[in-house]
Amino acid sequence: MGFLTKARTSLNQVKPSIVFLILSLLVGGYIRLSMALSATFPLNDGGLFYQMTQELVANQFRLPFFTGYNHLDIPFAYPPLAFYLTGALNQLLGWSMLDIYRIFPAVITVLTIPAFYLLARDLTDDDNHLSLAVLIFTLLPVTYVWAIMGGGVARSLAYLFALLALHFTIKLFRDMRYKYLAPAAVLLSFSVLSHPETGFHTAVSVPVLWFFMARNKKGALQTGLMALVTLLLTAPWWGSVLAKHGLTPFLAAFSTAEQNGNAFFDLFNFNITDELGVAAIAVLAMFGIFFYLTKKRYFLPVWLLISYVVAPRSAKIFIAPCVAVMAGFTAVLLVQWLDAKKVQKDPQAESEPFMASIYSKILLALLFFQWFSSAMQVTRPYQYIRMTDADRDAFDWINDNTSETSRFVLVTDYFWSGDPVSEWFPALTGRTSVATVQGTEWLGGGLYLQAIKEARELQYCMDHSPACIESWAQEYQKQYDFLYIRKLKIKDARELVYYQSALVELLKTDPAYSMVYESDEVSVFERK
Repeated sequence: MGFLTKARTSLNQVKPSIVFLILSLLVGGYIRLSMALSATFPLNDGGLFYQMTQELVANQFRLPFFTGYNHLDIPFAYPPLAFYLTGALNQLLGWSMLDIYRIFPAVITVLTIPAFYLLARDLTDDDNHLSLAVLIFTLLPVTYVWAIMGGGVARSLAYLFALLALHFTIKLFRDMRYKYLAPAAVLLSFSVLSHPETGFHTAVSVPVLWFFMARNKKGALQTGLMALVTLLLTAPWWGSVLAKHGLTPFLAAFSTAEQNGNAFFDLFNFNITDELGVAAIAVLAMFGIFFYLTKKRYFLPVWLLISYVVAPRSAKIFIAPCVAVMAGFTAVLLVQWLDAKKVQKDPQAESEPFMASIYSKILLALLFFQWFSSAMQVTRPYQYIRMTDADRDAFDWINDNTSETSRFVLVTDYFWSGDPVSEWFPALTGRTSVATVQGTEWLGGGLYLQAIKEARELQYCMDHSPACIESWAQEYQKQYDFLYIRKLKIKDARELVYYQSALVELLKTDPAYSMVYESDEVSVFERK
């Protein structure tokens, strides 16, 4: 009995936030890892990064001038840290590159949970608030959906470094101790060297933190030193790109951030968390913004607004820490209100511990299961938004039976950012896909937005006759030799099903085309 009593006493002394952190790691780890481990190929995207990593390894880890992806002469300007790391894992451990791209992002995304715990501890002054903020962050779809995909080798790594960099930056500004300068600057540099948008958002956050936490000469000096160290550590990358290609790749990439008035209004339509069903976290966060403002706690609302406005395209993941903390604050207030009702009914009770009433327990249980079910439903389609064995078999046939100079039109009926076949095709076949968007963001001249328009209009042809494809090719002056038709669709976000394609049947009878390859899921036609 003595042992049990001591164990119970020890458990009672554990902070609730530690318990919630462990729960978050278990639940969040399951959500993030189960999808990647059950797949046989990287989820959704990553084809461009995969080829760039292979080219880096083939060039003995010296940065190439260009990537051969899709034969577009794309400058090798993407921040390369993730490519170095995954390339090293491949070379040192013999780990298959495709398996790295399948599993590595999910593992790193799990690590963002304890990284956020450190950051949230800096942003909260109550352990119960911290507990709920960590759980909310874990179940926020925007924090992991795009990070666990193949392209997450860069996104997840940069986000992990960003969270840790922000933690040490806050420690630097609050404690005014220079021992935090080095880790803050190094981690910021790693974020910049992993992903352009993440690095940019993190860098923009530093002056915001300075303004609210260290607006004095010493703080300004620390900020300047942090910027200087970051510039020096990242110079081998951006310096080499500037020397080879000038500013064009950076200006082209920056122009894709979607800074426009419409994005500002999108912030207030509750679509900031990508939840399915009731956007409970978004609603709690919206109320949290007003609660913070009424208490004259302006830091988090201002940080959220600035982070969103500077680069709206991928801002949801960068405002997630603010969303989680402010949603957690609202949830704490609700729990305290329900607990206070119990105290009012018992005049002899001075106060009640957190979550003391049955009503507050029921509320949090309902919220948890709603958040968890939403999180699982959000990831479900990505079980199917990936390459299949049939796609890879078709790619193998293309490698063996077509010229390396062959040009393909791929009709999949998927939107470009969720079209794994169109992105992986150039990387795995070495052939040209005339309507693949990835990589054009580094070319400038408006080619990125033009490529999106072309890809979107091409996919409309899935439900039309071959004349639609011919008209599309003429309008955009596209030369092609083959058509690749994917005959798979996601049904009710629950299964990937084969369907009888009317376009394929029409192509079989069209004298301008001859069918050269067919399986249940893919048809390939040669243009005569």
